[in-house]
Amino acid sequence: MTESPRLQSETKGGKVKYWQAAVYAKDGSWFYSKTWWQEGSKRQTSTPVEVFGKNIGRANETSPEEQARSEFDSIVQKQRDKGYSEDGSKAHIPTKPMLAHKYKDRKHTVEYPCFVQPKLDGYRMLKEGNGTAAYTRGGKPHVAECVAHLMWDTGAFMTDGELMLPHMPPLQETSRAAKKFRPDVSPTLHYYVYDIVDPGVPFIARHELLCSLVLHGRAPGNVVLVDTIEVHDETELLGAHAQFTARGYEGTIIRSGDAGYEIGHRSNSLLKLKDFTDVEFLVVDVEQGKGSFVGIAVFVCETSGGYRFNVVPQGTMEYRAELWRTRKGHIGKWLTVRYQALTEDGAPQFPVGITLREEGEF
Repeated sequence: MTESPRLQSETKGGKVKYWQAAVYAKDGSWFYSKTWWQEGSKRQTSTPVEVFGKNIGRANETSPEEQARSEFDSIVQKQRDKGYSEDGSKAHIPTKPMLAHKYKDRKHTVEYPCFVQPKLDGYRMLKEGNGTAAYTRGGKPHVAECVAHLMWDTGAFMTDGELMLPHMPPLQETSRAAKKFRPDVSPTLHYYVYDIVDPGVPFIARHELLCSLVLHGRAPGNVVLVDTIEVHDETELLGAHAQFTARGYEGTIIRSGDAGYEIGHRSNSLLKLKDFTDVEFLVVDVEQGKGSFVGIAVFVCETSGGYRFNVVPQGTMEYRAELWRTRKGHIGKWLTVRYQALTEDGAPQFPVGITLREEGEF
């Protein structure tokens, strides 16, 4: 067994949290697993992920051991990218966006009037004020060539928004345009901006500044201000939510006008309201569909309780066939699964696979 260094970071409350990974062989197969814990709490260990060789029979073939060690190195680096460091060392922590709690769990914290915005289904993008770089939700740089047409100088102010193709296409279409430069589609990406990253300024003032930076700051044509509406009670809030969903948005974002921007944390001043649930599940296998679905991928995902269930990915038949051809590369990734209810086993009912993500992208 090979173990990573013990990495550490801090919780929002200031407690030290730890993380460690291991890669090992068992009964002729190779696996990796992750363990995490906080000060004074028990260790939790993930379900081991079995790793297979890739490109068998080709010049770039990797054995199960080589592939397992490669993926082990990758997950350790991803944890470092999140701001974790070895005990006693100082890590560079990238700026990360404020995240939302669920409205149904925190609705009692809402103080009216507040502000609502449509919830978008794209990729989070934090843009440096000088327009030199843009970052994902996990703090990694966006592909520079894919977002070059969206960059402009906003001085000392980092903007927060969503990278997305117009007209609200399925998320995998935006993914195709954003993760690798494609001259036919990447230049059509839009940047839908909804906030400024500034902990010391309330949202109402941040929004006024954002409007000025976009409308009077010579923002590129593909930069779009997200609709922001003031509501005075829950009736108005739910009415706005009904309008947003009728227009095809996936839900509503609720913002406190008086609160600052909480970098890298979930906040009661930022809530999300949706009529369905999106959760990331680990992909532990990929099966081939049956009948008219022969030749396309069906993902096998696992709940935190160890229960496995099948998910058909959203998208065209061509896209699903490509997922089947590249199936081994998706095991160990995370699938965003959309559903409305859970079974008694804790598995989603009528699940739909929305998009594959690397750990750290959600």
